Amino acid sequence: MSGRKPWEELNKKEKLIRAVLMICAVLLGIVLAKLSADFLR
Repeated sequence: MSGRKPWEELNKKEKLIRAVLMICAVLLGIVLAKLSADFLR
């Protein structure tokens, strides 16, 4: 492993995981808003 720093790889994975978590949180928020809107109707 010459030239590749392990913490850079970890940083990329961490950023990817954070991006996925953000997308999941947004989708969950949309679904919850939709469900609560249907429930309150």
